[in-house]
Amino acid sequence: MKKFYRVLFFLLFILAQGDILMAQNVKKIDRNEAWQLTLRQVFNGHPEGKIIYAKKELIAKRQKLEEIREIYTPKSASWFFFVDLMPYQSWGHPCQYIFVDCKTGEIKSIKSDFPPNLGDMDIIYVEKTPEKGKLFDFSKPLLKSTRVASTNNDYAVIISGGMDKYNNYERYWNDCSAIYSALVDVYGYLDDHIYVLLADGTSSASDRRIGSNSYDSSPLDLDGDGDNDVQYAATKANIRQVFTVLGGKLNRDDHLFVFTTDHGGLESGNNVFINLWNETMRDDEFAIELNKVNAGRFNIVMEQCHSGGFIDDLTFENRTIATACRADENSFSRGAFTYNEFVYHWISAIAGITPEGTAVDADSNNDGWISMEEAFIYAESNDEQIEHPQYDSTSGNLGCMTSLDPYVWNLNGSKLVCNSGNTYNLNNLPPGASATWTSSSNIIFPSGNTGSSVSTSPYSSTSSGSGWIEATINGDCGDVTLPRKEVWVGKPELDGNISGSSSVSCNSMHIYDYLGMIEGESSTRWVVGLQFNDISTSNGYQLFVSPINNGDGYVTFVASNSCGEDILCKPVSVSGWDCEYGVINRPSRYSCGGSGGMYMAIFPNPANEYTELNLYSSNELSDVQKNSKSTISIPYNELSQNMDEYEIQIWHESKGLVKQMKSCDKRLQIPTNSLPEGTYFLLVFINGEVHKQQLIIKR
Repeated sequence: MKKFYRVLFFLLFILAQGDILMAQNVKKIDRNEAWQLTLRQVFNGHPEGKIIYAKKELIAKRQKLEEIREIYTPKSASWFFFVDLMPYQSWGHPCQYIFVDCKTGEIKSIKSDFPPNLGDMDIIYVEKTPEKGKLFDFSKPLLKSTRVASTNNDYAVIISGGMDKYNNYERYWNDCSAIYSALVDVYGYLDDHIYVLLADGTSSASDRRIGSNSYDSSPLDLDGDGDNDVQYAATKANIRQVFTVLGGKLNRDDHLFVFTTDHGGLESGNNVFINLWNETMRDDEFAIELNKVNAGRFNIVMEQCHSGGFIDDLTFENRTIATACRADENSFSRGAFTYNEFVYHWISAIAGITPEGTAVDADSNNDGWISMEEAFIYAESNDEQIEHPQYDSTSGNLGCMTSLDPYVWNLNGSKLVCNSGNTYNLNNLPPGASATWTSSSNIIFPSGNTGSSVSTSPYSSTSSGSGWIEATINGDCGDVTLPRKEVWVGKPELDGNISGSSSVSCNSMHIYDYLGMIEGESSTRWVVGLQFNDISTSNGYQLFVSPINNGDGYVTFVASNSCGEDILCKPVSVSGWDCEYGVINRPSRYSCGGSGGMYMAIFPNPANEYTELNLYSSNELSDVQKNSKSTISIPYNELSQNMDEYEIQIWHESKGLVKQMKSCDKRLQIPTNSLPEGTYFLLVFINGEVHKQQLIIKR
C-alpha cells in the first residue's frame, strides 16, 4: 500500500511540474499586439474619425474604473483601449471601452457616454487636428452698442469647468473669451461686474487641451486688455460663493446674465448635470444657487450637452433661457472646433458680426437692438449640427423686450411717496413701446397712469403704510409687466414702546431702549427734556441719560423721513435731594407734557358688533398697560385734557376707506356690525397728526 501512494505522489508531482512548465511557456500578448487585434477585429482596419487611447500597463481583473458610470474590468488581466467616437465633441457622447485579454486575445467592448481618467493613457491613434478658425475681435469701434445708458445695474456670471485637463478643450476658453469681450467691448459691462469661473481658476498648472495631445494653462486675460479676468475655479463651492455674494448685492433694479459652456450629462428624463472642474453639478443644485439672487431680470444661455434639461428647474419669474439642445441631446462644436456651434451663432447675433468679419443682422423688427428672442431665433436658424436649441421666456414676451444692452427700462424712482408728490419713470423704452402704471390703493396718479413717466401722491394726505408701484410695457411683441417696486407711503410708523423706569433719581445713569419695529425708511434720534443733562448719549435704539432736575420730564424716540416723522414719548418723573435748583424745562413739541401724557386704545379687538376707542390720561393706566402693544402714546402737544374735535377713519387692508366719523369724546363706541370679517386699520387724526391701530373684525 505504501508503495502505491509513493507512485501516486510521484505521478502527481510530474503532472504539476508539467503544468508549471506549460504556463511558463505561454506567451502573453503585448500592448501593440492587442492594438493590432483591436484594429482588425473592431475597426476592420479603418479607425478614421476617432481618437483612440491605450493604457500604459495591464489592468487587473475586476477593477472599477474612474468614470461617471460604473464600469468594471473583465475577469482576467487585460489591455485597455478607450475610443472617442466623436472627437472634440462635448461630453457626454458615444464612446467605447475595449478590453483585450492578455493571454487569449479575447476582446470585450462596452458602450458608454463618458471617458475614464485619461491621465495615464497614451493617444495611439488620431487624425490630423483641424486647423483653427478665426476668433472674434470686438475691439473695432463700429461694433460698439449704440444704446446710451448706465451699466451700473448689469452683472454677469460665466462658467466653464471642462471636466479635467484632458477634456477641457480650447474652444471652451474661446467661448468664454468671446462672450466676456462682447459684454465689455460691445455692451460696456464693468469688469468688476463679471464673475468668471473657469477650469482650475488662477492656478498656473496645465488645465487646457490644445489640439490632439498638448496642454497649457488657461490664459486669465479673456479680452486682451492685459488684466486678469478669471477669479475662480469652476467648482460647486465657488458657484455657491459667487451666487451668495450676488444674492447680497443685487436687487429688483438689477440684471444678471448667466453663460455656461462645457460638458454635461443626462441622469434620467429632464434630470441633467453640468461638468465642472473634476466634479459635476445637477440642475436642481444649480437652481438653488441661482434662486439666491433677487435680480429683476435674468438672461441665461447654456451650451453644454443636455442643457435643455435645466429649463424646468430654472424657469422662474422674469427669466429668459436659451440652450443649445434638448435634455436628451448632445451639443456640438463648430466644424473647426474653434467654438461651440450654438454659441458661435448666438454671440454673432448679439455682436452683429462673425469672427470672419461677416456682418450679422439679427434685428428682425429693425428697432435698433438685439433682443434675447432675436438672438435665439438667429442662432437656432443658423445652427447646422444635429441639435435642437431650446428657448423659454417665463413672462411670455419678456425675451422680446430684453437684451444685453444696459438694463434700459428698469423702474426708477424714490422708495418714499410723500404729499409733495414723486415721479417714477422708465428709461429708454423699446422703440414704439408705451407703458401703463398701476399701484396699491394708498397711491394715486394725479396726472394719469400712462407714459414713460408718471407722478404719484398718497391717496390720503394723512395716511402712511406700505405700498407698491408697477409698470407694464406695451410693445410690438406684446405686454411685459415689470417687477413691482415696493415703496413706503408717508411718514414712518413706530410699532413698539420705550423700556426703562418712569421714576428716577438725580445724578445717576439710566438706560432707555426702543423695543419694536419701525415701518418705512427712516432715520432715528432721541429727544430729552432739561430734567436730563445735555451730555446724554444714544446708541441707535438705546439712550443713556443722567437726570439733573426735579420734576416731570420725558424721553422721546423720533423716527423721521422726508415725508415726516413719528414719535414715541415716555413720561419720566425725576426726584432727589441732590438735584440742581431753578432749571426751567424748555418747551418742546416732543414733550409728553402735563402729568405724563395721554394714551389711546381700542377694545374689544378683535371686534364683533362694535369696538370702543378710549383716550386715557397717564394716571388712569398702569405701567404695564402703557407699555402694552394695544396702547398708543399721544403727546400732550397733540391732545389736552379739554378735548378738541378729532377724526376717526377705518381702512380695510385692500378695500381702502370704509368708515369715517368725528368726535370730541374721550370714550367713543364705534359700530362694526356692518363691516365684513377681516383686517382693518383704525386711524385717529388729532391736530394734523395721525395715530394708527390695527383692528380685527371676527365673528
